[in-house]
Formats: sequence, structure tokens, C-alpha cells
Amino acid sequence: MKMREPMPLVWGLVLIGGAFWVRFGLGHESWVNWMMGAAGVLMIGWWLLLQRRRDR
Repeated sequence: MKMREPMPLVWGLVLIGGAFWVRFGLGHESWVNWMMGAAGVLMIGWWLLLQRRRDR
């Protein structure tokens, strides 16, 4: 799979995560906080990977 422009997918995931976050009590449950934190870490890692590939 070649993905030149992954940002729309990333923003889609962010919107879905945000909708879940709002729906389930604005992060009062620990699993919601964990899920949002994991999503943020994955996004940062993916962005760094893309930056490293672009530099080559």
C-alpha cells in the first residue's frame, strides 16, 4: 500500500476518537484516557517515520 497523503486518514481517526471521548464522559474512564494517549503516541510516531523517509 502506497500512501502519499495519510493526513485525511489521521484526521478521520482523530475525529472518531474525539467522538468516542465526548460520548463516553469526556475521559473520566481510564480506558478512554489510555486510548486517547495511545492514539496520540501512534500519530506522533507515524509522523516522525514519515519525516525520516522524506529526508532520504
